[in-house]
Amino acid sequence: MMDLGLNEVHLVTDASGGIGLVICEIFLKQGARVTAHYNTNVTSLEPLLAEYGPSRIRTIQADLSDEDDVILMFIKEDEEFGSVQVLVVNVTVSEMTLEQ
Repeated sequence: MMDLGLNEVHLVTDASGGIGLVICEIFLKQGARVTAHYNTNVTSLEPLLAEYGPSRIRTIQADLSDEDDVILMFIKEDEEFGSVQVLVVNVTVSEMTLEQ
């Protein structure tokens, strides 16, 4: 795999499955530090946690439909892992209201 120099902190929303999980895997293989957001199910992220460890990947729970949860997610991210340099908003349209 080509080295893309992705060594910043990346926050991937809805990372516990599908495209979000694959994005996390690709970023980790490229040397990035990844925060993997999930809402209710962290189980699918456990293999990545075991393989890369807490210095490279962490998980964070938040309900993205709750503005206070989103704000807290960014505050925790900044305090515990560093400022987000790359944000991947991976949310299906069916999970969003028109206002969002």
